[in-house]
Amino acid sequence: MIGIVASRIAERFHRSCILISFRNESDGSVSDIGKGSGRSVDDLNLVDALHAASDILVKFGGHKSAAGLTVEKKHLSSLRAHLNAYALEGMTEDNGATLLLDTYLLPDEINMNFVLALQKLQPYGQDNNQPVFYLKDYFITSIFSMSGGKHTRFHLALPGNSVLPVLCFGYPYGDFMFNKGDRVDVAGTLDINIYQNKETLQLSLVDMRLSDEFICEQTGEFTLIHNICQNEIPDPPLTDVPLDHELPPIYLYIKQVVTTSGAEIRLSPGSAAADISREYEITCSRLKLLLALHIFEECGLLVMSCSSCDLPISLRLLPRRNQKVSLTESPLYLRLRTYYKTRTK
Repeated sequence: MIGIVASRIAERFHRSCILISFRNESDGSVSDIGKGSGRSVDDLNLVDALHAASDILVKFGGHKSAAGLTVEKKHLSSLRAHLNAYALEGMTEDNGATLLLDTYLLPDEINMNFVLALQKLQPYGQDNNQPVFYLKDYFITSIFSMSGGKHTRFHLALPGNSVLPVLCFGYPYGDFMFNKGDRVDVAGTLDINIYQNKETLQLSLVDMRLSDEFICEQTGEFTLIHNICQNEIPDPPLTDVPLDHELPPIYLYIKQVVTTSGAEIRLSPGSAAADISREYEITCSRLKLLLALHIFEECGLLVMSCSSCDLPISLRLLPRRNQKVSLTESPLYLRLRTYYKTRTK
C-alpha cells in the first residue's frame, strides 16, 4: 500500500518520493524500525540515492525508479538530509514536469486495426512503456460523470460522425475544467474496451489543454469586440452581427441555462451557439453570441467575464424587477445597427 501512495504522490507533484512507516502491519503498534518505499521521476536513480546514505540504513534495494528500505527512527532526520542533498546535486534549473509523447495521430489513424497492432508491443513495464499519443485540436462533443462524480468521461469527434471516448480516472466530474464545444489537445494511451461482447476504442487521459488554434480564435474575437466598443471600424468588414429578431432567443437561452437569478455559470461560446442555432432555428455563431452577451451586459441584464485568459466565459443574470429594458441603451447595439445598415445599403 505504501508503494502505491508513494507512486501517486510522485505523479501528482512530479517529485521523487520516499514514504516511511513506523507502524507494525500486524498490530498497528509503533516501532523504532521503519519500512519505506520510494518512486522516482526523471533521471533520479533511487538506488544510487539510497546507496549514498547506506551507512545509516538497515537495508535497501530496488532499481532506479522504485526502491524499498528499512531504517531506524533515530536516523530519519539524517536520511532526509542525505537524500535531499543527493537530489539537489542532480536537479536542473528547470525541474517542471515534462510529458514525453511517442507520436502524433491523425484522426483517420485512430482505428481498431492500429490498436490491435499496438497490442503486439505488450507487456508494458519498465523500459517498455505503453505508447502515449498526441491528438491535436479535437472537438469535445459531450461530457459525462462516472462513478458518482469520482471520474469523468468525454467524447472527441472523429470523421464519419463517430466519437472517441476519453476516460479521465481520478479527475472528478465537478473539477473538470473543459466544456462541450471546446477544442483541445489530448495526450493519452489507446485501448480496447469490451462491454457486452462489443469492442470499442477508448483513450485513457494522461494530460490535456485547450488547443492553440481554439484559444487564438477566441482571443481574436474578444479583441475584435473590444475594438468595436472603442469605435474602431472592423477590417475586414464584419458581417456576422446579431440582428434584432435574433437577440430575444439568445437571451431566452441564457435564462434557461441560468435557472436562478444571481447564479453564476460557465459557458462555452461554441457549444452554446450551436445549441441556440438548433433550438431556435437561427444562425448563431460564436462571435454573434459574444456580441449579444456584450449588448445584454451594457443593458444591465447580466455581468460576465470573457477575457482571453478566462475560457470559457463566466456570467450571471442580474435581477430585473419587471422593468422594461430597451436595447437602445446599449452603445454596442446602436453601433452595430448603424454599421450593419451602412454595410447593406
